[in-house]
Amino acid sequence: MVGIGLIIGGIFLGTWWFSVIILPLAYGIPKSLLWAARGKVQWRVLPLHFVSPLIWTMVFLSASGLLIQFFPAIATYLRESSDFAFGQLAGIIILIARALFSRSARTDLASDHIDFVKPYLLARGTIDEVRTKQPSSPAS
Repeated sequence: MVGIGLIIGGIFLGTWWFSVIILPLAYGIPKSLLWAARGKVQWRVLPLHFVSPLIWTMVFLSASGLLIQFFPAIATYLRESSDFAFGQLAGIIILIARALFSRSARTDLASDHIDFVKPYLLARGTIDEVRTKQPSSPAS
């Protein structure tokens, strides 16, 4: 019973970690780099992609530090638990598969990215053009 709880907790932690740190970096930076090279967004949007993952990294490190400081036996148990590690790995794999094979997940990622870069769009990168991936027609 404890093993099942550790697997579920690991899945939760793995998906949370991957969704707030790795996925935004792996999706946002290449796309923003491409858009900046094409003149659709300002180059200064690239370093801004690191702000949220750095904050979340500090949150996870702080939680880990508090766990080690105040509950060292639990921290050791979790670190040595193969069930917890399996759950984390399963959560990461689930999120990777969802990001690669789910149309709704890719749509959500694209929408989140557009919302993130919207303040940094240049004249060539209008929202309609970015959403449809087609150049907007000039007004007559």
